Amino acid sequence: MHNDLIGSYDHSATIKEMRDRLRFNFMGSSVTRLRSLVLKFEMYKQEPNYSITEHMRIIYAVITDLKNGGNALFDEQQVQAAIRSLHDSWINVRQILTNNENIKNFADVCHHVKLEAEREEAICVTAFLLNGANVMDIGPRVREREN
Repeated sequence: MHNDLIGSYDHSATIKEMRDRLRFNFMGSSVTRLRSLVLKFEMYKQEPNYSITEHMRIIYAVITDLKNGGNALFDEQQVQAAIRSLHDSWINVRQILTNNENIKNFADVCHHVKLEAEREEAICVTAFLLNGANVMDIGPRVREREN
């Protein structure tokens, strides 16, 4: 790296921060790229085939890209975008998260959403097991009636 460029980046706290700034500056730091990231951030919706973990990683990556591009977002903006981006089947969860005053930042949203996903999975497993048990219990009774 030339000496005149070193001065621009030697105030970075970590090598990762320096690398991120270099990547952003030399891999298309145009206004168009920033607008594209902002648009993606505002319009992104969870894909039905993505897990909630994958979805939150994507949102976090966009937030990080915007921050590296000099467009840092307030915690409230991050929270609202994360809630808004949840799949339409999560409408009740979105309403609960929107009205929850304990959610202050993106990490809080991730935590609550992952807990909700685990709760829904547990309900599905329980329902599956109960349905399986009912079918097994009913089977012999039906056969007794037929005889």
